[in-house]
Amino acid sequence: MTKDIDLDIIRFDDDKEYYADNSYVTNSMLTKLNKGPGHLQHYLNGGVEDSPALNFGKAFHLYILERDKYDTDVAVFFGKTRRGKEWESFAESNVGKTIISYKEALKIEQMGKSLFSKKAIRESLTDSGNTYESVAIGNINNTPCKGKADIVNKNKGMIIDLKTTQSVNPADFRRSCYKYGYHRQAYFYKELFQAKEFLFICIEKEPPYAVGIFHTSDAFIEQGHDEVSNLLEQYNEYFVDEFGEAMLNDYFENVEL
Repeated sequence: MTKDIDLDIIRFDDDKEYYADNSYVTNSMLTKLNKGPGHLQHYLNGGVEDSPALNFGKAFHLYILERDKYDTDVAVFFGKTRRGKEWESFAESNVGKTIISYKEALKIEQMGKSLFSKKAIRESLTDSGNTYESVAIGNINNTPCKGKADIVNKNKGMIIDLKTTQSVNPADFRRSCYKYGYHRQAYFYKELFQAKEFLFICIEKEPPYAVGIFHTSDAFIEQGHDEVSNLLEQYNEYFVDEFGEAMLNDYFENVEL
């Protein structure tokens, strides 16, 4: 573990610094490892994911949680298609920014109105005890880890994660949780931030932009714990050398079917 944890926490307040650093394990890294060591290897080699869907998600989070950054870090493209001279000129002028379409910007505004129209959700998102995009560093299973949480309320011992989803129907969202590893995320962040509770505030991505609050049960967290522990064992086996330093791995599948 680095001796400069406090300095790293300050440094990681900058998203570029946070996402460029691979010296700590993140929940996102474990999600890639869960698909297979090769997927994490690709990420560690500099494989960067970028798509309109990811950009929309980033922009939405900024709009809800850090409106000042939304105004400075998001660029809205008013053109019809992302090709041709108009698009190339716009993209070149906004390097480093999250680019969304005008239609997506309108959708984000409508989703924001839906979220804030619900008193309980509005109060949760704007509580005076909240801190936004907070960073924590710590050991999980003797492995240096870090996380950046959407909302942390230390007074309530609570972490809130904002999710866009296809459906807030409880059965549908539960399936999404296990499909995308949200149970692992909940455990990972509760452990890092030493929180008492982890909850999801969710909103559908299409009209009527229905919303929901989902609290995490002990069983949900326990399953996340079991899977995180297993994945950290894999990480330490495949990606850490005898000196405890991260290394690039040459793993490949070699099994009998």
